[in-house]
Amino acid sequence: MKEIPLAFGKRGQKIRGILHLPRNKPTVLIIMSHGWGGNRLGTWNSFFVRAAREFAKKGYAVFRFDFRGSGDSDGIFEKQTITSMLKDLDTATDHFSRNSEMKAKNIILIGHSQGGYVSLLKAAQDKRIRSLILWMGRISDLKEYWGSMWFEEMERKGYFHSFENKITSEYAEDSLKYKSLEAAKKIRIPVGMIYGESDSFIPPSEGMKLFTVLKGQKELKIIESLDHEFSGEENMKKVITVTLKWLGKWSGI
Repeated sequence: MKEIPLAFGKRGQKIRGILHLPRNKPTVLIIMSHGWGGNRLGTWNSFFVRAAREFAKKGYAVFRFDFRGSGDSDGIFEKQTITSMLKDLDTATDHFSRNSEMKAKNIILIGHSQGGYVSLLKAAQDKRIRSLILWMGRISDLKEYWGSMWFEEMERKGYFHSFENKITSEYAEDSLKYKSLEAAKKIRIPVGMIYGESDSFIPPSEGMKLFTVLKGQKELKIIESLDHEFSGEENMKKVITVTLKWLGKWSGI
């Protein structure tokens, strides 16, 4: 297996990531999207790295990257929005489907937390995406997820801090353009959803809400001890095992 650092982008700003390649020439590419305030490692225990390596062992190419404003990619976090994240995911998809020697024809998106929200929106508008897997993906639009309190605070001073990151009114105003459940109704590709009963940020009810509106093949797995950070060896193994099961059913490998 190989792990290759890549950087590409448009208008002078590059996104950076790591491409994991299996021993044999891959026919399926997985693009992994991290959550809000995160990076291409995925979580504090670098779960994305571990998962990508396990997927590569099974014959999948995997690209995990930093959205602009996060990790090693160009840009600043305060300028990051749902729209900018969608553009970054577009850039990655375009690179591997058009400009790369790989010329991926079977692209699968995996998104964690807010990365799941962005991946869902992307899957609803891009026919190149063949299946979608959410790891504790946020489904509620920002207005429902925040509630009135944070919007009132944003209106009061134009920003607030959360986990040492500054959230601006630009992010909030941009987010209001998107309607995830309306987007989900357009999806006909297979969708897998993993949620944790011990997750204090994105509860399983988010996945249940999405499950009811999806029209195509769908599976929902709720893991009792799983939290938002994939803590614990057994939880990491369970997420990888369930994901590989879905990949095997839906990717053709």
